[in-house]
Formats: sequence, structure tokens, C-alpha cells
Amino acid sequence: MLKLTEWQETLLYHPVVPCGPVPTVCDGEGIYPYESFCETAERPVLRKFRMMAIENDWMKVTVCPDLGGKIHSIFLKASSKEILFDAGAVRPVRILPRMAFISGGIEVSFPIAHTPVQVEVVHAEARQIGDRLYIWCGEREVRYGMHWTVEYSLGEHDRYLTQRATFVNKTSEAHSWMSWSNAALPARADSQFHFPAGRVLRHADILEEIEWSRERGYTLSDFDRMQGFFWKSTDCNAFGMYTPSLSSGLYHIADPAETPGIKLWLYGLGKHEDWAHSTAIRRESYVEIQAGPLLEQADNNMLQPGARHMHTEFWIPSAEPLEIREFELPAPQLIPIEEVPLFDLVPRSGTAPWLVLAAAYASRDASALAAPPAAEDCVWPPPFMEQLGEALLWAAETGCAGACDGAGAGEGAGAGAGTGADADAGSGGAIASAAGGEREQLWRYYYAVWLAGRGLLDEAIAALAAVELDCGYALLGRLLRVCRRDYAGSRAAYASIRSAAWSLHPQLFFERDVTLAQFGAGALEEREHWFAQVDSLQDDALVERRASFLLDRGGVAEAKTILDRHAFGKVHQRYDRSQLWQRVAAVTGELAGGASEEVLARLGEDDLAVYGAYRVSEQKQE
Repeated sequence: MLKLTEWQETLLYHPVVPCGPVPTVCDGEGIYPYESFCETAERPVLRKFRMMAIENDWMKVTVCPDLGGKIHSIFLKASSKEILFDAGAVRPVRILPRMAFISGGIEVSFPIAHTPVQVEVVHAEARQIGDRLYIWCGEREVRYGMHWTVEYSLGEHDRYLTQRATFVNKTSEAHSWMSWSNAALPARADSQFHFPAGRVLRHADILEEIEWSRERGYTLSDFDRMQGFFWKSTDCNAFGMYTPSLSSGLYHIADPAETPGIKLWLYGLGKHEDWAHSTAIRRESYVEIQAGPLLEQADNNMLQPGARHMHTEFWIPSAEPLEIREFELPAPQLIPIEEVPLFDLVPRSGTAPWLVLAAAYASRDASALAAPPAAEDCVWPPPFMEQLGEALLWAAETGCAGACDGAGAGEGAGAGAGTGADADAGSGGAIASAAGGEREQLWRYYYAVWLAGRGLLDEAIAALAAVELDCGYALLGRLLRVCRRDYAGSRAAYASIRSAAWSLHPQLFFERDVTLAQFGAGALEEREHWFAQVDSLQDDALVERRASFLLDRGGVAEAKTILDRHAFGKVHQRYDRSQLWQRVAAVTGELAGGASEEVLARLGEDDLAVYGAYRVSEQKQE
């Protein structure tokens, strides 16, 4: 029996708070043009999610297109067991690239580790072809403009799920990419790891190569900390995990010529389990078993213009332990890869304005030109749209003709309204003119953002010189500091910001303080002025910078008190707070050998060695 169903399912969802209005270009904790998040609500809301399921007599596989197209559930009918980890809610936590990682199910990432659309809606189709059910999920991603589709399929008698991914580059440039399939499974002390023997790169507080023994039986109880393992050599091409106390497990097999990557990630028992608990609504840990077309997470490939990549893998749920060296590679009859649908851009709020602009420019129809997005909306132009630069300049030059009959957009609206008290009743034309000027400035601002997103940083800085808006000064301050190490210029740019709201926004505050710290004693008074205006806020970023400021001023005891008492949120592979604590310890003589587990837990930072593509920058991605 084959069955295909679709429905809306209500889940608990923890809303996330955007980091701020400065585009994520040249942001080490983001990936342009996606918005990053800095905080997750403790109280969830109820939200409906689109679900699609394919099933046969053996299993039911549920996919959620509203969560990046991930597999939400694999239910084994004979044992009535849910195989995958169920977090009980959609609760994003601080893991790059967008600081919005959600655990549970099976995630397929592209073009970097942990898909940027993990908490976004993607396209989806489903249908039966012959004796096989298919679900396809995908989109055209907005960083590079490459198409990706993941295909899940199930035959009538299959006891495995077939997963096939295809990536297509229809742009005129080569782009870097990586991809991992990440299955989360419920973890217990007796969870058994059935992985190949061979050389393994172990990523913990150190990076080292070890031998994974065929004779030894590995269980979760053997590990007391978070760590990852990448297989560099293997004696078979299958792996998996089985938990006797749950009578459930999941195995994976693929052709090593297509999908050689094998990874195991775990939190272990004890001190690091809280990291897993933070993604769920109950105190339950999980393990990730992963596969991919590349050997390590530090690896990237280039997809050339016009090229297509494809790889296939198989997931095998089981109610009993299996012998991985007895697996045979399945050979289902799938539709030709050329018939797998490729999807276009998802019509999200972040893409809609630029599609409208591109269409208006193509027809040179100024009347079809809408107002630019407000800078506060965090809607930034996709860098892959190669003609968008011309369109943005065209909009700046001609847009006022079709859009000056109403209030200004974005910051312009606020500026126009602010002058109304001093204007007489006949000042409507002046207000409209001011609004039009603001629109022109916003278009030029987005042109600079687009340039920066394409890696044309010098050109972006030059373009921002003609933008007299707070959003432009804010981005200029970052680019001058990060790209040119021009701290004086960065300081001047931040000083040009007129709006108190922009000046005191935690994202702007943080970046300005990083710039001011470069001036040592010469900026302490200015920094103190700013901190006095936000001394009631307990935002993690502000608290972190306040501790840094106090330390720079010689207030070691005060800085130590802040670091000891503030409940920082957890964030993977970020060590700024640990470095602050080390500075304090260097003065006080505390724990000269390094931060203790207790200290790290309080600071919300892990002790993993820096490795791989966890941290994303514009330079690394190009």
C-alpha cells in the first residue's frame, strides 16, 4: 500500500529576535543576505506548519516544507516507534550560520553547513510515479542563486527511504558549496554507535586523529563531552546508531564514490548535555549521524556555471540492531535526474521587493516602481542578481517620479514627520520633495549593500559616501573597521548617526564600541557616555561589551562581577566572552591554566577547538 497525504500541523514555536538592521555582509556571525538572530523567546507560540507524508506498509515518512524541507518524522509501523529525535517544539538556538539551528528530524544543508533556510518555507511538490511516491523540496537560494532540490522517495516494498539531492548552478560564476545530511536520534546511555573501522578526525577541545576500532563496541556512556568525528578511511560504506532501551535505530548507506562523508556528533553524558536540552522542551539529549558528498566539514567544492551535482543516500530505520558490513547498496528505479523539479525563488518578504524592482527596470516602467524597503525591515538585495545594481541606480535616478506623492519610506517617513511642526500648511510640496530625497538615498544605500554583498567592498565604501542616512553610516562604520581597519573613519561614521534609536540599538552599540575600543584611553569617556544610556538593559551583547569596557578602564573586579553573574545564552564556536574572562584571570591570577567547565557554562561558550566552516565570512565563501 502506498499513501500520500498532506495537512497542517500545529507545533509549539519559539519566536526569534533579529540581531539588527545592519546587513550581515562582513559579519562573522551571519551569512549575507540572510537575517541573523540573537535571541529566542522562552515562551512558545502556537503555529501551523505544512506537512507532507509518504508511506508504505513498513514506514511513514513526514516532511516539513515550512522548516527548510527537512524530514520531520520516520515512523516504523511494525514496532510503532518514532525513529528520529522529537524536540517537542521548534526552538532555535545559537548555531551558525543564522544563529537559528533547530534539532530533530533530518536536515539537508546547502550551500553551507546547517542550511540557512532551516526556519524558512521552501517549495514542495509530491506525487506518485509508477509504484513510487516522491516528495521534492527546494528553492533557488538567495546568496549565490544556485538551485537545490532534495528528493525523498518510497517504493511499495521498500524498507529504506531514498534521499537524492541535486544542486544546479545556472549563474555565470562558479560558487563554493558543501552539503551534509544530519539525522538527529534520541540519545540514551546505552545508545550504540555502529560505524566503520578506520582513521577518524576527532573534533573536541583538540583536533586529533584516532583509530575507530572494529572490535570495540562504542556506546554513548563512553563519552563525557561534546565532540564530533569525521571518518577519513573506512572498511565499509554504512553506519548507524541503535538504542536497545528504545528498541529503535537508524542506519545509512550510500555509494562512497558519491557520498563518502561520514560524521558522528554527540554531546556525551554529563557536563555538555545542557547544550542539547536547550533545543527542546524537555531535558533529553540527542545524537547526530551525518553523511555528505565531502569528507570533512572544513571542505568545500566549486560548482561551475551550468554544472549539476547529484548524490543519493539511503536511510534504514530498524527496531533491532543491524550489521553494517552486511548491507547491500539499494538500487531503486528512480526518475531521471533531469526530471527532478528545480524551483525558483521562494516569494518571501526578503525577495519580493527586489523581484518587483527587477521587473520594473526590465520594462523601464517607473510607475511600477514601489517604494524601497525600510532600512529597519532587514530586507537586503540578493547578490546573485547581477543586473540589480543597474536597477538600483535606475530606481535612485527615476523612482521619485513615480513615488513622491505619499509619505516617505523607511527613515524618510520619520524625517519628514519630524519637520511638520515647523512647517506651514503650504509645505506639502517640500515634504514630498524631502520624502523623494529619502527614497533616492535609500536606493543608493541598497546599491552599496548589493556591492558589498558581491564582495566589491571598496566600491561599496565609495558608494556609501553619497548616502546620508543612519543605515548608511552604520554599514560604513562596519566596512571601514572590518575591511580597511580604518578605525578613525569607522568612528566618524558612527558619530554621524542622528537617530537615538539607531545609536542605542544593541547591534549598533556593540559594533561602535568595538571600534572605540581601538582608541584605548582616548575613547573611554565617549564609551562611558554611551554605556550610561543603556545601563538597565541586560542584552548579552551589551553586557559583554560593558565587561570589556570596565576591563579597559581598569575595573577588573567590576568586569569579573559582570562575567560571574550574568546568565549568558549559549552560542557554539564563539569565544569572545572566554577571552574576556582570560583577560580578567591574567590580572587576578585565577585559573591560569584556562577557563573551567563551570566558567564556560556560565559564559555560554563551548570549549571546542576552532575548526571547519562553522564560522562564515564573506571572504571564506567567495
